[in-house]
Amino acid sequence: MGTPQFALPSLEAILAAGEEVAAVVTQPDRPRGRGQVVTASPVKELALAWNLPVLQPVFDVAHKEGGRRKLQVVLNPCIVAGEGEIIHEEGCLSVTDFAAEVKRHARVLVKGLDREGKPIEITGEGLMAVVLQHEIDHLNGILFIDHISRLKRGLYLRRLKKQAAPK
Repeated sequence: MGTPQFALPSLEAILAAGEEVAAVVTQPDRPRGRGQVVTASPVKELALAWNLPVLQPVFDVAHKEGGRRKLQVVLNPCIVAGEGEIIHEEGCLSVTDFAAEVKRHARVLVKGLDREGKPIEITGEGLMAVVLQHEIDHLNGILFIDHISRLKRGLYLRRLKKQAAPK
């Protein structure tokens, strides 16, 4: 549901209207206040009060370190620097049956928090840079098709409308 301050009134209205809510998506819990206590968002608190499932996206990338897979979790990731250019074909479960070449930074520096709320930095190059940018875009409400030409995006949307039209 996006940023809690903006999303809370919308969720309250949906629940008050008696609409069925399958799940609520909100930001991950994060440190707040002077004591930096990890706290749930108001949207999560409301969803839990209504016994609704809560989904909190985090960015995680597994890579090999010393022959073993290492899982990294980054809460509230933010791209703070990017350089170079790479064009890579991307697809996504949010954009069914479609892939396109997308131009992105070839190298990025991402800052965020680890599971304990401590600041971390990740540098990604090549495919890792693409993945970081793609996933962080999702957290900001952006899909890879937002990075392609208006013509290609329009063709995809027309195809979707055609598929959804009653036969």
